[in-house]
Amino acid sequence: MMKKGNLLSIVLLLIFTISKGQDLELNLDSLDQANFENHEIVYDINGDTCSLIIVNTYFDSLKFFSNRGVEKIENKNNKYTVWISRESTILKISVPKFPLFEYVLPKSDYKNNIYIFNLSGELNQKVIKKDKYGTKPILFLDSKPSNVKVNFEGREEVKTPIKLTLDYNVQYNFQVKKAGYKTYNDTYICKESINNLEIQLEELNTRVSRFFIMPSFTFSSDQNDMTSNMLGASIGFMGKTGFYVFYKYGKPKTYGRMFEDEAEFLIKNLRYGVGLTQQMGKPSFFSVGFGYYEIESKNNGADRFEDESFYNKGFSFDIGLIFRIKWNFLISISNGFKFNTYGTNTEFDGMDFGVGIGINFNKKGQNK
Repeated sequence: MMKKGNLLSIVLLLIFTISKGQDLELNLDSLDQANFENHEIVYDINGDTCSLIIVNTYFDSLKFFSNRGVEKIENKNNKYTVWISRESTILKISVPKFPLFEYVLPKSDYKNNIYIFNLSGELNQKVIKKDKYGTKPILFLDSKPSNVKVNFEGREEVKTPIKLTLDYNVQYNFQVKKAGYKTYNDTYICKESINNLEIQLEELNTRVSRFFIMPSFTFSSDQNDMTSNMLGASIGFMGKTGFYVFYKYGKPKTYGRMFEDEAEFLIKNLRYGVGLTQQMGKPSFFSVGFGYYEIESKNNGADRFEDESFYNKGFSFDIGLIFRIKWNFLISISNGFKFNTYGTNTEFDGMDFGVGIGINFNKKGQNK
């Protein structure tokens, strides 16, 4: 229990403000025995535990001194915690643009003290003062459209509308994002006890197409084990719905036949066609293509065989995914299926796998 002498000192300090600065006020809220279960233990140069000074203020860049030294200072959201020697009797505070402030600490019979102060003041007719100790401002944040994800600094991602309890004069970074809308990035500082903020999101123009070029490499085969690596390219426009044209060409190749005195020559392997893209998310697109292919080979037989040529043609069907990554580069993966048509019959002729790397060209000022 606090002694009568200490209680009288605190009452007098709450009535009168000791101030040697220009309109600075340092008010003592409480003086009590330090509870080190809630605070870090810091020792002075003599190995004794320090007393605690807690100062709630809106001033920045404060510096603290005492007649027995300051061991440690922390500042979190304009709440300064200062560890000083328990033998200290004078506290000095340096506030930018104010003269050095000196305060005589009240005597106490506690082994280690914890002092809680409010520091306020007036500079150039502008009052810098904290509301009642312990109160915090509230921010009501909404958006148009609503039910949008908000990533507010230091908090879990939530959806609008939201109610947040923040701190005065602290700058918070936040981000509001929704598919189909431009991501909104900004900062906010609470100046009033009740704050309202509504964000109007800008809808992206999904009808605007973006021109792209994508070279590709395809590993192609058919049912007769004729394989040829094909090089090609796709050119088109990519948007919410886009289109492209493609061309692929396989270099002529010779195949040896084991145990047979003959060789097979791949003379022609080409494919061309058109396709469509559909946006699945901001960075990904689904693609489907339809095309025509031709494969021609010649079998150079032994003396007992005559030369024979083989000619396959038909239609192809491709499906794949396209991903837009940083700096508007594109990566695609796809599977292709070939169907040979001769007469009135249609027969599966092989499958291939392709990859591509391209670039997406944006118009100046266009939303990404």
